[in-house]
Amino acid sequence: MYAPAGQEIGRRLTRDDVEAAVLGGLLLSAGGSGGSGIARNRFIGEMALAYSGVRLVQAEELSAEDLAIVTSGIGAPASSKPRTEPRHAVESARLLIQDAKCYVAAVMPAHVPGMNAWLVASVLGLGLLDAATNGRGHPTPKLGAMGLASSPDVALTQAAVGGGQGEPPLSLLARGNLSATSEIMRNAAVSNGGLILASRGPFAVDWIRQRGAAGALSFQIDLGRTIVDAASSSKPVLDAVAHFLKGDILALGRVKANSVAFDGAFDVGHIDIDGGRIVRLGVCNEYMYADGVDGRAHTFPDLIATVDPKTGIALEVSELREGVDVAVVAARKETFPLGSGVLDPAAYDEIEQAMNVDLKSYALHETPTATSKARV
Repeated sequence: MYAPAGQEIGRRLTRDDVEAAVLGGLLLSAGGSGGSGIARNRFIGEMALAYSGVRLVQAEELSAEDLAIVTSGIGAPASSKPRTEPRHAVESARLLIQDAKCYVAAVMPAHVPGMNAWLVASVLGLGLLDAATNGRGHPTPKLGAMGLASSPDVALTQAAVGGGQGEPPLSLLARGNLSATSEIMRNAAVSNGGLILASRGPFAVDWIRQRGAAGALSFQIDLGRTIVDAASSSKPVLDAVAHFLKGDILALGRVKANSVAFDGAFDVGHIDIDGGRIVRLGVCNEYMYADGVDGRAHTFPDLIATVDPKTGIALEVSELREGVDVAVVAARKETFPLGSGVLDPAAYDEIEQAMNVDLKSYALHETPTATSKARV
């Protein structure tokens, strides 16, 4: 890993950090992942620590000109037959770096929990940058593109790897503007069972500092520690989570209906929560809006998360079968790290079309009374 004057930089992460990152990251994934993903994400994080360790690096510890890549999963996270393995994340990053033919200092996830980025950092000897394109789940590369969706004249490279056991690996490298390359990646995800592991970049660290979600991984870990600490002290985890996020408990009840279905590389539909009054959650891979009795209560990039009301552990879209007890926690977009991609009008068109609902007029509206933590 890059280190000035021959010295290591960053903070070495521990198994306690893995547990906190998993719990906090799954909640911040906004329905795209949940409790069923704890074991898998924990395994990847611990694998990264066991391989060569992981150092969490701040952007200020690197030179402005140093380069970083973004690693992500593209497709529909609730798909039942994705042909991916953690090594595919490493292979896609290696493919991207080899194509770039330049020194890369760090890697960061597109959004949390992002444990594949930990593995990439460990195997390839990179720093794990304390940033993400967004500090909550987003459904498309465009929303995590840090503003590039509105720049069709800017070229970038995306690499992806997938494939099932006993079959040749599926790998591809796409170069062009964000829209064209993302469409190729999404089609590859469909061919790979609904999900493919990808990397893109490289990007200058200074550019990420200005456009990315700075501090997203620290925020994720701190949220996870809040969950762990509340559970170990027998405090109400749900209240602790809402307090940490400066949010509220939007609904507490049972799932009345779940119409979410896989369609064209997106999981699209809605979930109705009955807590005396119906709250409807609109889904496109992640939660994109929440409608209450008085109309729209929250819209992406606000955080909307479904959790087990007893444990505070995140519940993903596919876990919310009819009759399941659930709480909905929501927080305004100003209260957690976000990148500039969520304020890019061009990034919303395909999601609005898939959902047949207005998002943009709500999502791009500023909340003047809040104190912003977003890096936009």
